[in-house]
Amino acid sequence: MPDISPSFSIILPVRNGAKYLSETLESLFAQTYRHFNILVLENQSDDGTVDILRACKDERLRVFPSDKPLSIEDNWSRILDLPLAEWMTIVSHDDLLYPDFLREMTLLIQAEPDASLYTAHFDLIDAQGQNIRPSWPAPYRESGDAFLERRQLWRADSFGTGYVMRSEDYRRVGGIPLYPGLYYADDVLWTELANLKARICSPRRLFAYRYYRSSSARQIDLLGIYQASIKYLDYLQTRLYFADAKHRAVARTYVARHLNRNYQRFLVNLISERNPEQMRTYRKMKADLLAIAAQDQRFPVYNPLLSIIEQVAWIPFRSGRVGILRLMENTAIWIRQFTD
Repeated sequence: MPDISPSFSIILPVRNGAKYLSETLESLFAQTYRHFNILVLENQSDDGTVDILRACKDERLRVFPSDKPLSIEDNWSRILDLPLAEWMTIVSHDDLLYPDFLREMTLLIQAEPDASLYTAHFDLIDAQGQNIRPSWPAPYRESGDAFLERRQLWRADSFGTGYVMRSEDYRRVGGIPLYPGLYYADDVLWTELANLKARICSPRRLFAYRYYRSSSARQIDLLGIYQASIKYLDYLQTRLYFADAKHRAVARTYVARHLNRNYQRFLVNLISERNPEQMRTYRKMKADLLAIAAQDQRFPVYNPLLSIIEQVAWIPFRSGRVGILRLMENTAIWIRQFTD
């Protein structure tokens, strides 16, 4: 086994992350492998994030502030401009690395020096840090296309946190693609990096991804998800993987399901919040989405189940009796469509 003692840059993009930032930083500084620095892409936070960063006196932490508020895409694009160590990993401001994460990544690099992407199994945690479940099992070694297929079959958990790569390779593939809201961007990045050589995954659970929904009607951008879906399908068309008719069908089903799940989440949040302004925002967003999708027609963006949830969401904003009768009528139509 070659004697490799890699140095790492941990990239931490953040905007208004004060609620979890201290806990995340504690998890980074608690690493048992000590050859790393932390490069923070601070994006005009106004919630105490800057104060937390200023209070940190560890010389391994460097802050790179933006001179104006940036979109998430533009903030992450700054990674390419950073003074990166030989190896790098990206951590969201609310996620956690367990103490042995970098040590295990070092062991993987030593054992598999010819691979191009390294990761581990992990936990999904809620807003309070309680475990929801472990990540889906992943093979020790796989290609980018094999990873892509598992993702599209909903057999792989994968997010922006928890991957290690050579900084040179990150630059080689052009960094993270600037999809709207970064939807699908990390999947494309990991696929490109894994296809350089291979993706290696430790069987140990070594980090935590925070999975929670907070005012999702304010956070979910259905138009952005749709536009990112189109860019993702365009990317797939450039790959031999997409030449297989089965893969094309799976990919289109995947993006349609992904959009519809977010659509449902948006509507459910409308039901819980009963906010007239959010309902007006939704109605405009829906009209714009349907108009754009009608021109492309690559996958369905609105289905009968969404119609039912939408009727429930509208009940507080119209006469209760009329709303309930309309809901019953649409429920009957929906049931007939699935039972005929």
